Amino acid sequence: MECFHLPVIDLPEFNDRLRQQRNPIQGGMEITHRCNLRCVHCYCRRDANDRAARDAELSYDEICRIVDQIVQEGCLYFQLTGGEPLLRRDFVDIYDYCRDKGLLVILFTNGTLITRRLADHLAKRPPLSVEVSLYGATKEVYESVTGIPGSYEKCLNGIKLLVDRGIKLKLKSPMMTLNVTELDALKQLAAGLEVDFYFDVLLHPRLSGMDDPYGPYQYALPLNEILRLEMNEEKRLVAWKAYLDQREGMPRAKTLYTCGAGLYSFFIDVAGNLVMCIESRWPSYDLRQGSFKEGWHDFLADVRSWPEPEDSVCADCPIFLLCKQCPGRSQLEYGSDVQSRRVEWICDLAHMRAEAFREKGII
Repeated sequence: MECFHLPVIDLPEFNDRLRQQRNPIQGGMEITHRCNLRCVHCYCRRDANDRAARDAELSYDEICRIVDQIVQEGCLYFQLTGGEPLLRRDFVDIYDYCRDKGLLVILFTNGTLITRRLADHLAKRPPLSVEVSLYGATKEVYESVTGIPGSYEKCLNGIKLLVDRGIKLKLKSPMMTLNVTELDALKQLAAGLEVDFYFDVLLHPRLSGMDDPYGPYQYALPLNEILRLEMNEEKRLVAWKAYLDQREGMPRAKTLYTCGAGLYSFFIDVAGNLVMCIESRWPSYDLRQGSFKEGWHDFLADVRSWPEPEDSVCADCPIFLLCKQCPGRSQLEYGSDVQSRRVEWICDLAHMRAEAFREKGII
Protein backbone atom coordinates (compact mmCIF):
# COMPACT_ATOMS: atom_id res chain seq x y z
CA MET A 1 0.00 0.00 0.00
CA GLU A 2 1.30 3.42 -0.92
CA CYS A 3 2.18 5.66 1.99
CA PHE A 4 0.20 8.90 1.70
CA HIS A 5 2.96 10.81 3.48
CA LEU A 6 5.65 9.55 1.09
CA PRO A 7 4.09 9.47 -2.38
CA VAL A 8 5.79 7.57 -5.15
CA ILE A 9 7.46 9.84 -7.71
CA ASP A 10 9.54 9.00 -10.76
CA LEU A 11 13.31 9.42 -10.80
CA PRO A 12 13.50 12.55 -13.01
CA GLU A 13 11.09 14.38 -10.70
CA PHE A 14 13.08 13.20 -7.69
CA ASN A 15 16.29 14.54 -9.23
CA ASP A 16 14.64 17.86 -10.12
CA ARG A 17 13.49 18.31 -6.54
CA LEU A 18 16.98 17.65 -5.21
CA ARG A 19 18.46 20.23 -7.57
CA GLN A 20 16.21 23.00 -6.33
CA GLN A 21 18.72 23.63 -3.57
CA ARG A 22 22.50 23.63 -3.71
CA ASN A 23 23.48 20.07 -2.85
CA PRO A 24 26.33 17.86 -4.19
CA ILE A 25 23.97 15.27 -5.67
CA GLN A 26 26.27 13.95 -8.35
CA GLY A 27 30.02 13.79 -8.73
CA GLY A 28 32.84 12.02 -10.45
CA MET A 29 36.37 10.91 -9.71
CA GLU A 30 39.14 9.93 -12.07
CA ILE A 31 41.14 7.26 -10.29
CA THR A 32 43.90 7.14 -12.91
CA HIS A 33 45.19 8.95 -15.98
CA ARG A 34 46.72 5.75 -17.32
CA CYS A 35 45.16 3.74 -20.14
CA ASN A 36 45.90 0.55 -22.04
CA LEU A 37 44.80 2.17 -25.31
CA ARG A 38 46.26 5.10 -27.27
CA CYS A 39 43.12 6.67 -28.70
CA VAL A 40 43.98 9.47 -31.08
CA HIS A 41 41.20 11.77 -29.86
CA CYS A 42 41.51 11.25 -26.12
CA TYR A 43 41.84 14.28 -23.85
CA CYS A 44 43.34 12.26 -20.97
CA ARG A 45 45.81 9.48 -21.69
CA ARG A 46 49.04 8.27 -20.15
CA ASP A 47 50.73 4.96 -20.81
CA ALA A 48 49.53 2.02 -18.74
CA ASN A 49 53.02 1.54 -17.27
CA ASP A 50 53.73 5.22 -16.62
CA ARG A 51 55.21 5.07 -13.13
CA ALA A 52 55.04 8.81 -12.49
CA ALA A 53 51.34 8.82 -13.41
CA ARG A 54 50.71 5.87 -11.10
CA ASP A 55 52.56 7.51 -8.21
CA ALA A 56 50.42 10.65 -8.58
CA GLU A 57 47.16 8.72 -8.09
CA LEU A 58 45.17 8.79 -4.88
CA SER A 59 45.75 5.75 -2.69
CA TYR A 60 42.91 3.43 -1.79
CA ASP A 61 42.80 4.84 1.76
CA GLU A 62 42.68 8.41 0.43
CA ILE A 63 39.82 7.53 -1.91
CA CYS A 64 37.89 5.90 0.93
CA ARG A 65 38.33 8.95 3.14
CA ILE A 66 37.04 11.25 0.38
CA VAL A 67 34.11 8.93 -0.38
CA ASP A 68 33.14 8.99 3.30
CA GLN A 69 33.04 12.77 3.16
CA ILE A 70 31.03 13.13 -0.04
CA VAL A 71 28.46 10.64 1.25
CA GLN A 72 28.21 12.63 4.47
CA GLU A 73 27.31 15.70 2.39
CA GLY A 74 24.57 13.88 0.49
CA CYS A 75 26.10 12.66 -2.77
CA LEU A 76 24.03 9.98 -4.55
CA TYR A 77 25.41 9.49 -8.07
CA PHE A 78 29.13 8.89 -8.49
CA GLN A 79 31.15 8.27 -11.66
CA LEU A 80 34.38 6.28 -11.60
CA THR A 81 36.47 7.19 -14.61
CA GLY A 82 40.00 7.61 -15.93
CA GLY A 83 42.07 7.05 -18.06
CA GLU A 84 41.00 3.45 -17.81
CA PRO A 85 39.86 2.81 -14.21
CA LEU A 86 40.14 -0.97 -14.53
CA LEU A 87 43.93 -0.62 -14.78
CA ARG A 88 44.07 -0.09 -11.03
CA ARG A 89 44.71 -3.35 -9.21
CA ASP A 90 42.48 -2.15 -6.39
CA PHE A 91 39.59 -1.19 -8.67
CA VAL A 92 37.19 -3.79 -7.25
CA ASP A 93 37.98 -2.64 -3.71
CA ILE A 94 37.34 0.99 -4.69
CA TYR A 95 34.12 0.05 -6.47
CA ASP A 96 32.86 -2.04 -3.55
CA TYR A 97 33.64 0.69 -1.05
CA CYS A 98 31.68 3.27 -3.04
CA ARG A 99 28.76 0.91 -3.40
CA ASP A 100 28.83 -0.15 0.26
CA LYS A 101 28.53 3.51 1.20
CA GLY A 102 25.27 3.73 -0.75
CA LEU A 103 26.53 5.54 -3.84
CA LEU A 104 24.90 4.80 -7.18
CA VAL A 105 28.02 4.09 -9.20
CA ILE A 106 28.41 4.78 -12.92
CA LEU A 107 31.51 3.17 -14.42
CA PHE A 108 33.22 4.62 -17.50
CA THR A 109 35.48 2.12 -19.24
CA ASN A 110 36.80 1.13 -22.66
CA GLY A 111 35.63 -2.41 -21.94
CA THR A 112 38.82 -4.18 -22.99
CA LEU A 113 39.83 -5.22 -19.46
CA ILE A 114 36.48 -6.67 -18.42
CA THR A 115 37.00 -10.30 -17.47
CA ARG A 116 34.52 -13.03 -16.67
CA ARG A 117 35.42 -12.70 -13.00
CA LEU A 118 34.85 -8.94 -12.96
CA ALA A 119 31.59 -9.27 -14.90
CA ASP A 120 30.38 -11.86 -12.37
CA HIS A 121 31.24 -9.48 -9.56
CA LEU A 122 29.38 -6.59 -11.17
CA ALA A 123 26.38 -8.84 -11.74
CA LYS A 124 26.28 -9.69 -8.01
CA ARG A 125 26.81 -6.07 -7.00
CA PRO A 126 25.37 -4.08 -9.92
CA PRO A 127 26.37 -0.51 -10.70
CA LEU A 128 23.75 2.01 -11.73
CA SER A 129 25.22 1.60 -15.21
CA VAL A 130 28.39 0.88 -17.15
CA GLU A 131 29.26 3.12 -20.09
CA VAL A 132 31.61 1.55 -22.64
CA SER A 133 33.32 3.57 -25.35
CA LEU A 134 32.99 1.81 -28.70
CA TYR A 135 35.03 3.57 -31.38
CA GLY A 136 33.99 1.59 -34.43
CA ALA A 137 31.75 -1.19 -35.65
CA THR A 138 34.60 -2.96 -37.42
CA LYS A 139 38.07 -4.01 -36.31
CA GLU A 140 39.78 -1.81 -38.89
CA VAL A 141 38.06 1.40 -37.86
CA TYR A 142 38.06 0.68 -34.12
CA GLU A 143 41.79 -0.01 -34.01
CA SER A 144 42.59 2.98 -36.24
CA VAL A 145 41.31 4.99 -33.27
CA THR A 146 42.81 2.97 -30.39
CA GLY A 147 46.13 2.17 -32.02
CA ILE A 148 46.27 -1.22 -30.27
CA PRO A 149 45.98 -4.49 -32.25
CA GLY A 150 43.51 -6.91 -30.72
CA SER A 151 41.65 -4.23 -28.76
CA TYR A 152 38.48 -4.56 -30.88
CA GLU A 153 37.91 -8.20 -29.95
CA LYS A 154 38.65 -7.47 -26.30
CA CYS A 155 36.13 -4.63 -26.26
CA LEU A 156 33.40 -6.72 -27.88
CA ASN A 157 34.13 -9.56 -25.47
CA GLY A 158 33.81 -7.20 -22.50
CA ILE A 159 30.52 -5.87 -23.84
CA LYS A 160 29.21 -9.42 -24.30
CA LEU A 161 30.17 -10.39 -20.75
CA LEU A 162 28.16 -7.45 -19.39
CA VAL A 163 25.16 -7.99 -21.66
CA ASP A 164 24.99 -11.71 -20.86
CA ARG A 165 24.74 -10.87 -17.16
CA GLY A 166 22.04 -8.26 -17.53
CA ILE A 167 24.19 -5.38 -16.33
CA LYS A 168 22.77 -2.03 -17.41
CA LEU A 169 24.98 -0.93 -20.25
CA LYS A 170 25.34 2.11 -22.47
CA LEU A 171 27.55 2.27 -25.54
CA LYS A 172 28.96 5.61 -26.62
CA SER A 173 31.24 6.89 -29.32
CA PRO A 174 32.92 10.19 -30.18
CA MET A 175 32.36 10.92 -33.84
CA MET A 176 35.45 11.89 -35.80
CA THR A 177 36.84 11.59 -39.30
CA LEU A 178 38.06 8.05 -38.63
CA ASN A 179 34.72 6.52 -37.64
CA VAL A 180 31.84 8.76 -38.76
CA THR A 181 31.06 6.44 -41.69
CA GLU A 182 30.20 3.71 -39.17
CA LEU A 183 27.67 5.68 -37.13
CA ASP A 184 24.69 3.76 -38.53
CA ALA A 185 26.51 0.45 -38.02
CA LEU A 186 27.25 1.38 -34.40
CA LYS A 187 23.59 2.17 -33.82
CA GLN A 188 22.61 -1.17 -35.33
CA LEU A 189 25.16 -3.02 -33.22
CA ALA A 190 23.76 -1.45 -30.04
CA ALA A 191 20.17 -2.15 -31.14
CA GLY A 192 21.06 -5.78 -31.73
CA LEU A 193 22.37 -5.98 -28.17
CA GLU A 194 19.30 -4.09 -26.90
CA VAL A 195 21.42 -1.45 -25.18
CA ASP A 196 21.39 2.33 -25.37
CA PHE A 197 23.80 4.15 -27.67
CA TYR A 198 24.74 7.78 -27.95
CA PHE A 199 27.48 9.71 -29.69
CA ASP A 200 29.31 12.95 -29.13
CA VAL A 201 30.41 15.33 -31.87
CA LEU A 202 32.86 17.65 -30.12
CA LEU A 203 36.56 16.92 -29.70
CA HIS A 204 38.76 19.03 -27.42
CA PRO A 205 42.44 19.52 -26.59
CA ARG A 206 44.12 17.25 -24.07
CA LEU A 207 44.61 18.16 -20.43
CA SER A 208 47.58 20.27 -19.43
CA GLY A 209 50.74 18.18 -19.36
CA MET A 210 49.51 15.54 -21.80
CA ASP A 211 51.45 14.84 -24.99
CA ASP A 212 50.37 16.47 -28.26
CA PRO A 213 47.71 18.70 -26.63
CA TYR A 214 45.96 19.74 -29.86
CA GLY A 215 46.35 16.36 -31.56
CA PRO A 216 42.63 15.49 -31.30
CA TYR A 217 41.75 18.34 -33.66
CA GLN A 218 43.39 16.43 -36.51
CA TYR A 219 40.38 14.10 -36.38
CA ALA A 220 37.61 16.62 -35.69
CA LEU A 221 34.69 16.74 -38.09
CA PRO A 222 33.98 19.92 -40.09
CA LEU A 223 31.30 22.05 -38.46
CA ASN A 224 28.80 21.45 -41.26
CA GLU A 225 29.20 17.69 -40.75
CA ILE A 226 28.67 18.05 -37.00
CA LEU A 227 25.49 20.01 -37.67
CA ARG A 228 24.29 17.41 -40.16
CA LEU A 229 24.69 14.64 -37.59
CA GLU A 230 22.79 16.66 -35.02
CA MET A 231 19.94 17.50 -37.38
CA ASN A 232 19.55 13.87 -38.46
CA GLU A 233 19.19 12.65 -34.89
CA GLU A 234 15.51 12.91 -33.95
CA LYS A 235 16.10 12.22 -30.26
CA ARG A 236 18.52 15.12 -30.07
CA LEU A 237 16.11 17.49 -31.74
CA VAL A 238 13.33 16.46 -29.36
CA ALA A 239 15.66 17.00 -26.40
CA TRP A 240 16.74 20.39 -27.74
CA LYS A 241 13.10 21.43 -28.17
CA ALA A 242 12.20 20.35 -24.62
CA TYR A 243 15.21 22.18 -23.21
CA LEU A 244 14.45 25.39 -25.09
CA ASP A 245 10.78 25.29 -24.13
CA GLN A 246 11.74 24.83 -20.48
CA ARG A 247 14.17 27.75 -20.55
CA GLU A 248 12.00 30.10 -22.63
CA GLY A 249 11.90 33.56 -21.13
CA MET A 250 14.53 32.78 -18.52
CA PRO A 251 17.35 35.37 -18.46
CA ARG A 252 20.97 34.36 -18.80
CA ALA A 253 22.66 34.01 -15.43
CA LYS A 254 25.17 36.78 -14.82
CA THR A 255 27.68 34.38 -13.32
CA LEU A 256 30.74 32.89 -15.01
CA TYR A 257 29.31 29.37 -14.68
CA THR A 258 25.75 28.90 -15.93
CA CYS A 259 25.49 25.08 -15.79
CA GLY A 260 25.06 22.69 -12.87
CA ALA A 261 28.74 22.68 -11.90
CA GLY A 262 29.11 23.73 -8.30
CA LEU A 263 25.33 23.77 -7.84
CA TYR A 264 24.61 20.05 -7.76
CA SER A 265 27.67 18.47 -9.36
CA PHE A 266 31.42 18.31 -8.82
CA PHE A 267 34.53 16.48 -9.98
CA ILE A 268 37.66 15.15 -8.27
CA ASP A 269 40.81 14.82 -10.33
CA VAL A 270 43.44 12.11 -10.17
CA ALA A 271 45.46 13.96 -7.51
CA GLY A 272 42.48 14.57 -5.23
CA ASN A 273 41.70 18.13 -6.28
CA LEU A 274 38.05 19.18 -6.09
CA VAL A 275 37.10 21.15 -9.21
CA MET A 276 33.95 22.40 -10.90
CA CYS A 277 33.79 19.70 -13.56
CA ILE A 278 35.79 17.27 -15.67
CA GLU A 279 36.72 20.06 -18.10
CA SER A 280 37.06 23.05 -15.77
CA ARG A 281 40.02 22.17 -13.54
CA TRP A 282 41.10 25.55 -12.27
CA PRO A 283 40.85 26.73 -9.59
CA SER A 284 41.05 23.64 -7.41
CA TYR A 285 40.75 22.65 -3.77
CA ASP A 286 43.14 20.01 -2.38
CA LEU A 287 41.11 17.27 -0.70
CA ARG A 288 44.31 15.62 0.50
CA GLN A 289 44.77 18.60 2.82
CA GLY A 290 41.21 19.79 3.39
CA SER A 291 37.71 18.38 3.70
CA PHE A 292 35.02 17.91 1.07
CA LYS A 293 32.60 19.78 3.33
CA GLU A 294 34.77 22.89 3.25
CA GLY A 295 35.55 22.40 -0.43
CA TRP A 296 31.89 22.20 -1.39
CA HIS A 297 30.28 24.73 0.95
CA ASP A 298 33.02 27.36 0.87
CA PHE A 299 35.41 26.92 -2.05
CA LEU A 300 33.07 25.78 -4.87
CA ALA A 301 30.28 28.03 -3.60
CA ASP A 302 32.63 30.99 -4.00
CA VAL A 303 33.71 29.92 -7.51
CA ARG A 304 30.09 29.43 -8.49
CA SER A 305 29.32 33.02 -7.47
CA TRP A 306 32.01 34.56 -9.69
CA PRO A 307 30.38 37.12 -11.98
CA GLU A 308 30.59 37.02 -15.72
CA PRO A 309 33.26 39.50 -16.84
CA GLU A 310 31.83 42.87 -17.82
CA ASP A 311 33.63 42.72 -21.15
CA SER A 312 32.31 39.25 -22.01
CA VAL A 313 31.31 39.06 -25.67
CA CYS A 314 28.76 36.37 -24.76
CA ALA A 315 26.87 38.39 -22.14
CA ASP A 316 24.06 39.59 -24.39
CA CYS A 317 24.09 36.83 -26.99
CA PRO A 318 20.52 35.99 -28.06
CA ILE A 319 21.37 32.35 -28.81
CA PHE A 320 23.31 31.52 -25.65
CA LEU A 321 21.02 28.54 -24.99
CA LEU A 322 22.22 26.92 -28.21
CA CYS A 323 25.89 27.32 -27.41
CA LYS A 324 28.24 24.89 -25.68
CA GLN A 325 30.57 27.69 -24.66
CA CYS A 326 31.76 27.38 -21.05
CA PRO A 327 34.75 28.12 -18.79
CA GLY A 328 35.92 24.51 -19.02
CA ARG A 329 36.20 24.63 -22.78
CA SER A 330 38.03 27.94 -22.59
CA GLN A 331 40.53 26.35 -20.22
CA LEU A 332 41.13 23.36 -22.47
CA GLU A 333 41.58 25.61 -25.48
CA TYR A 334 43.68 28.43 -24.07
CA GLY A 335 45.13 27.37 -20.71
CA SER A 336 44.01 26.43 -17.21
CA ASP A 337 43.60 29.98 -15.92
CA VAL A 338 41.64 31.28 -18.95
CA GLN A 339 37.94 30.92 -18.19
CA SER A 340 36.00 33.52 -20.15
CA ARG A 341 37.64 33.69 -23.57
CA ARG A 342 35.29 32.63 -26.34
CA VAL A 343 36.18 29.47 -28.30
CA GLU A 344 35.48 30.66 -31.82
CA TRP A 345 34.56 27.35 -33.44
CA ILE A 346 32.02 26.61 -30.72
CA CYS A 347 30.48 30.03 -31.32
CA ASP A 348 30.36 29.41 -35.08
CA LEU A 349 28.63 26.07 -34.53
CA ALA A 350 26.02 27.71 -32.28
CA HIS A 351 25.12 30.22 -34.99
CA MET A 352 24.86 27.44 -37.57
CA ARG A 353 22.66 25.49 -35.17
CA ALA A 354 20.41 28.52 -34.62
CA GLU A 355 19.87 28.97 -38.35
CA ALA A 356 19.06 25.28 -38.82
CA PHE A 357 16.66 25.29 -35.85
CA ARG A 358 14.81 28.29 -37.25
CA GLU A 359 14.35 26.50 -40.56
CA LYS A 360 12.91 23.49 -38.72
CA GLY A 361 10.65 25.64 -36.54
CA ILE A 362 12.36 24.57 -33.32
CA ILE A 363 12.97 28.22 -32.46
